Amino acid sequence: IYYLSIIKPFYNSKKFIDKSIKNSLEISKKNPNTEIIYINNNSSAGLAIILKNKIKNIKNIKFFVTNKKDGMGPGVARNLGIKKANSDLIMFLDADDHVETKYLNSLIQYCKKFKDNFFFLNIRSKKKYPLVRYNKNNLKLFFRNSNNMLAIGKVFAKKFLIKNNLVFKKNIYEDVYFIFKCHFYNKKKLNNFSKNIYVKIENPESITNSEITFNHIKCKFNAFKSIEKFLKRKNLRIFNNLYKDIQYRFRGEFCNTCHDIINSNKNKQVKEVLVSYT
Repeated sequence: IYYLSIIKPFYNSKKFIDKSIKNSLEISKKNPNTEIIYINNNSSAGLAIILKNKIKNIKNIKFFVTNKKDGMGPGVARNLGIKKANSDLIMFLDADDHVETKYLNSLIQYCKKFKDNFFFLNIRSKKKYPLVRYNKNNLKLFFRNSNNMLAIGKVFAKKFLIKNNLVFKKNIYEDVYFIFKCHFYNKKKLNNFSKNIYVKIENPESITNSEITFNHIKCKFNAFKSIEKFLKRKNLRIFNNLYKDIQYRFRGEFCNTCHDIINSNKNKQVKEVLVSYT
């Protein structure tokens, strides 16, 4: 019986793969009731071979590969991980992050008692990831407040994800729409596991932290447009009541993106093109 499935997507994460494997082996040894699922999203063949050799014959560490026709991005890998998970609870872990194993048994005990749809984990990081509790009845908090729009640092009930068809879109900024819908459909209390079990490594070379491109801008705004369309389709009354708040968030994201472009290392001409595109 597995009490928790940890899904680890990876794409050419050679710099972090050794640390990731070491952490997975510690988890596997300390708690055999935890399942670790690596999902290869079109990485080089060499990296996949290294990983498979390291985890060979370890029962609770699995390895799967996404179908190229399904596209690129962590979301594609996570969707496959959800399907392959053999426990009732799912945690997403980025390839460059790790779990503080000394708290793992406490987390598993917490999971055994857990009856809600999802809960937050405390994230140890240089950045702050605020815990904002919102749902269908107080969505203004999402649009007006700075909040945690990442799929990492949370544990989800698999049946909640399946029941509400909560899947990730391909490409990047896939978390934003996914997390919004999780909060929208959630009708239960939102709790958090108090120990700093999730260790977030702020990698400047990660997809969302790397240089701003047309694709970054497009995906970011598509995520918020998807939320707008979702609300309009699901409940026009809620959408109309939140219209000013939605526009407030759109303007804020627009300003933040322009600020990031202007303060980037790109030359003046490229900055002008990117700002104009935004």
